[in-house]
Amino acid sequence: MKKGVFCQTCSSPLAYQTRYFLHCPFCQTTNPVDIAILQAVKELRTLFPEEKITTLKIHDWTGKIVSKPRIRQILKNHFIRQGHGKYSYYMEKKITFNKELNTVLSSNIYGVLPEDDDM
Repeated sequence: MKKGVFCQTCSSPLAYQTRYFLHCPFCQTTNPVDIAILQAVKELRTLFPEEKITTLKIHDWTGKIVSKPRIRQILKNHFIRQGHGKYSYYMEKKITFNKELNTVLSSNIYGVLPEDDDM
């Protein structure tokens, strides 16, 4: 299993472009960082449902392509933080994670639609 963030279009590893977007050097598409991080959280939760979601775990899972402060900000916007400092972790809000992810992905504010039908 390979760690990293991968292009929704061609499944190639993404390269960091800006604070808000990741760039695919192969198919030249641009992917929003927040959607890529949310997809990484979904993958991690699918494979390891008992693991707590932490900034460090997501940072490692994504191949350290996005900074820890940016990951922390995205997690804070979409989850509820429990604990403080290095002991903090993130839990789902009252609405289910899949519903929120579908809402974010279907809002299409970045012009990117997911290709995965089982979300």
